[in-house]
Amino acid sequence: MPAEDLEALEENIVRSLHATINLRELCWTRDGSLNDRVLRTMFDNLQQLRKLELTGNSKLWSPALLCEVIPKSVCDLQIVLPDRNVIQYLPRLIKSVRRLEAFSLFCMNTSWVTDALLTELAPNTSLRRLTLVGCKAVHGPGILSLAQTGDLSMLALEGLMLRPETFHSLLPYTRKVSSLTVTYPKHNEDVSLFFSSLTELICSCENLTSLTLYARSGSAPALHGDDSSDSEEEQRILTLPERPMHPARSVALPAGIQTAMVPVSTPQTDKNPRLSTSMLRRLIFSRAAKTLQRLWIYEMAVSMHQLQIIALSIMSEHLKDIVVHLRIYLMTSS
Repeated sequence: MPAEDLEALEENIVRSLHATINLRELCWTRDGSLNDRVLRTMFDNLQQLRKLELTGNSKLWSPALLCEVIPKSVCDLQIVLPDRNVIQYLPRLIKSVRRLEAFSLFCMNTSWVTDALLTELAPNTSLRRLTLVGCKAVHGPGILSLAQTGDLSMLALEGLMLRPETFHSLLPYTRKVSSLTVTYPKHNEDVSLFFSSLTELICSCENLTSLTLYARSGSAPALHGDDSSDSEEEQRILTLPERPMHPARSVALPAGIQTAMVPVSTPQTDKNPRLSTSMLRRLIFSRAAKTLQRLWIYEMAVSMHQLQIIALSIMSEHLKDIVVHLRIYLMTSS
């Protein structure tokens, strides 16, 4: 775009923003579209702004200037793919608003976001929602510092290098979490401890309605975690009579269509991370089994046996949305 046309477009954008004095949310995430000319005055009349989502590519704009002009009313801050310069200014940026209630960082395997940085951000936050994605240098202490600042209702920890003990330390601060997202770590020497600690956190949530578990590409394979010492109560679910399908959850196939289960891999050759059966058994007897409405498990192999455990448990009576990644079998029609 010619320079003159670009300047005219920027003037129109700023003029429009100046007219929206009651604007509550602003999303500006396109790389290369934000610069200091726009940033310097775009917030002049946005004193009611609550949520700000910005591109983290500061090649054409100054994070220092953002710290000066960001409205103090902003309480929900989201930054997409922040570069090193933006990350360095995060403590100052968060101090520029009155109180941050929601914070999201969407990174791509960055090592610039650390536990020390997150701990530095904590004093000026009172978080109800926290999302951290792709921060490979975050192990847990920084998350704990942020979690202690408020009553978390939404927590998403994706692509981090979490230690299993992190989940245990978060227990006192996650009881009100209703939405939880966690990724299986790429490198984890003690898989059973990871699943055990995560299950403890899930079961402690008093009103968990949404649970998402997934593995990133390249994650090390994990065993199912089957335990031969199942209790009688756990074994009982495998002998329950089949329940009739709920009308809202049943699927009617066209006449003449036959389905077949075709094996595409075996437990011996499947290299994908797998859901822990022992974790699943603990989950269906927890408080969460009666509150979960959405369960997403993808890029982690779920066996037909595990799917049966879910179907025959009380959890199936409350779930409205379920996604699982069946690695062992595929449904085909003939």
